[in-house]
Amino acid sequence: MEGVLSKIVEFKGTKDGIVLQLRAFEQFNEVADCIHQKFEKSAQFFTGATIIGVEGLIGEEANRYQLYKILAEDYKLNVVSLDPVVKTEKTPEVVEVIEEVEEPAIQVLDYNEYETKIVRKNLRSGMSVSYDGNIIVIGDVNPGAEVSAGGNVIVMGKLRGMVHVGKFGNKETYIIASKLIPTQIRIANIIARAPEDDNINELKPEIAYLKSGHMSIEEL
Repeated sequence: MEGVLSKIVEFKGTKDGIVLQLRAFEQFNEVADCIHQKFEKSAQFFTGATIIGVEGLIGEEANRYQLYKILAEDYKLNVVSLDPVVKTEKTPEVVEVIEEVEEPAIQVLDYNEYETKIVRKNLRSGMSVSYDGNIIVIGDVNPGAEVSAGGNVIVMGKLRGMVHVGKFGNKETYIIASKLIPTQIRIANIIARAPEDDNINELKPEIAYLKSGHMSIEEL
């Protein structure tokens, strides 16, 4: 039984990172048990590894969440994406911000119903907030601060730190801030930096979201 179980999950190495190959399973705990077995035997091999995608079917969204928790929290892997991959020789996309968008950004605001965490303070350098759902920051996110959410992030102040939304791979998430001048923003596995803004004290609410796989920023 152990031999069969060990083949449910395979770690396929590529030049860009590791792709998880999932074979058919009846219950997700079979996947979890398989991963635990592999790490018991060769944990050092996976130290610092980056997961860039999945081949095979994960099943329901709860399975994706549990898989992320095992890889990122239990074994400290860098999980870039748990999205399906077609070609495993593809790097996670790093893009420049696109300022011109054809579709109004308001269309994405109807997506994603999550539980919401509210943070009522400014986030200073070295501070971080992480939550599986949405995060609303009533204050500023200063350089050196980090916010990471499974859902969306809204900053009711200046966003000058780093924000990651859709950390479990959901590319329909978004970032809104009263002033969007981040060190880095990330939606799922898409990374961008906002252009420098000379009018740092001028509040101009903006939204960052993905359009056709590229990062777009638009005024609200």
